[in-house]
Amino acid sequence: MNNPSVDNRIKENNYHFVSLALNWLKYGLSHHIDADDISTEDVTQTYEQMIEGGQINPPPNFLTLSQKFQLTEFEQNILLLCVAVELNPIFSTLYSQANKNDKITYPTLGLAFSLFNYTNWEAISPESPLRYWGLVELININTENLITSPLKANERIIHFILGSNYLDPRLKSVLKPFFVPRNKQLDPAISDSQTKIQDRILNELKNDLQSAEIPHLYLLGSNLLVKERIVKQVCQQLDLSLFILKVEHLPTNSQDLESFIRLYQRESRLLSLALYINIQVLDNEPSNSIKYMALQDFLQSCQGVVFINSQENLQQFPHPKLIFDITKPTPEEQFQFWGQSLGKKNEQYSQILTSQFNLNLIDIQNVITSIQPPIKKGAKINGKFQSLWQGCLAHSVPKMEQLAQRIELKATWDDIVLPEAIKEQL
Repeated sequence: MNNPSVDNRIKENNYHFVSLALNWLKYGLSHHIDADDISTEDVTQTYEQMIEGGQINPPPNFLTLSQKFQLTEFEQNILLLCVAVELNPIFSTLYSQANKNDKITYPTLGLAFSLFNYTNWEAISPESPLRYWGLVELININTENLITSPLKANERIIHFILGSNYLDPRLKSVLKPFFVPRNKQLDPAISDSQTKIQDRILNELKNDLQSAEIPHLYLLGSNLLVKERIVKQVCQQLDLSLFILKVEHLPTNSQDLESFIRLYQRESRLLSLALYINIQVLDNEPSNSIKYMALQDFLQSCQGVVFINSQENLQQFPHPKLIFDITKPTPEEQFQFWGQSLGKKNEQYSQILTSQFNLNLIDIQNVITSIQPPIKKGAKINGKFQSLWQGCLAHSVPKMEQLAQRIELKATWDDIVLPEAIKEQL
């Protein structure tokens, strides 16, 4: 849970750093326009103030962004040029004066070349970090050449630099915040053996988070709710923002899909995202369908933490993977949990239910809490055993029907035509 006081302090630190950076830029522009008005020493002093202002923990978002996208000093300065004019109208005037052209009130590559050191044409190429990740947009105007074309900072990036971090709205139709309904009566939801699997996943991710290519994590089996709770707990401990990818809403057009993947990759760096993908929604889709191939392309290109809910290991997704079989609690764990819930006086019923049903702890809790009037812990259940049995059936039969197709009878014994002797043998 976010701490409002900490969030406010972080925003204040970001505002302070941005104000120092804009002050340095203003002095640099003023010196460029009229060296007699602003001295080199004045510019140097404001630069040193900016550098000192960036030496805080956590670092200002501007520096964090520069590190995450490996921006050069020149690229950082171009980004600052673009951000400045969006935050303070005085820079429009300074830009026109520096360009010696009243019409050019916006940042350009030419202005950056005239102001800063370590210039490089590649800083604004389509494959440069500034443009590849959509940090800065080059506005094409037919009458302008490359060096005088306007440059514009992305609004999402401006807000990030100022300390506001949110998911880009263009992703919201495909990504939804992950949410597992909580009911205090249903805790704990997983067994010790399942907790050990959770710990294995957590340790694997701790080791892999800093690597260039993080394996995708396949969670196999039919225990959907247990999987979701494990994923949620792991992400909470790693401070990852967890989202569900709605596979059915994934773009299928190749150009749109490429743009989506790139945008997601950018957002995953800014927000420390993790994805949960339920690919079982594609169980009835052939592997060469448009939706299936779109998911395959996405997973092949997607870097970062990805949890995949699947019944089985899918070999057609070639990205490096780690596989975890999310099994049911052991019979001993189920018996112990029935015993804790029903009490020692009902141990025989706990044994019967454990021997006949294979349930998750959350299913056992749901069965017990569904009995009305409620079962009093430690009291003999007597006539309520049948209700418990039916409750266990209700949690087992739907899952069995997912694994096989129910066959409806269309003929009866009387419809069988056989010699009487054979019919008697049957």
